[in-house]
Amino acid sequence: MTNVNVTTTSNTVNVTEGDSSVVTVATAGPQGPPGADGHGGGLSDIVLDTTPQLGGDLDMNSKFISSGTLGVKNAGTQSELQLYCEVSNAHYAAIKAPAHADFSGNLTFTMPSNYGSVNQVLTTDGSGGTSWAAASGGISQGQATATALIFS
Repeated sequence: MTNVNVTTTSNTVNVTEGDSSVVTVATAGPQGPPGADGHGGGLSDIVLDTTPQLGGDLDMNSKFISSGTLGVKNAGTQSELQLYCEVSNAHYAAIKAPAHADFSGNLTFTMPSNYGSVNQVLTTDGSGGTSWAAASGGISQGQATATALIFS
């Protein structure tokens, strides 16, 4: 019968058989919190997986994406950002990218830093800057003219 001694240091397991050489077994890959089966295996650093895919909804637990640009890409369809209402996610408001054939370059809109005033509309400077302005054009009630039609 052979005695086997097992010792651990950091993420390394050393196995020795009597006075013979040491066999070192390193843990396989990054370890994360235990999964449903009680074993590790989750990524502790998302950088290690350059093409992660979700198997379900991502619960951000009211956390933020703290830096960088959030890009939404699709394969064969226009990307769309949907913001859902607070009751059972029954309704949403969406922002959708134009179709590829309609693009003449990249679009970036910079939103104004305030809400604007009553009856103002969001306008653009033609270069992506937006601001609030009084609505113009159309016919106001004071500009309406009566026209009489006479049939004989």
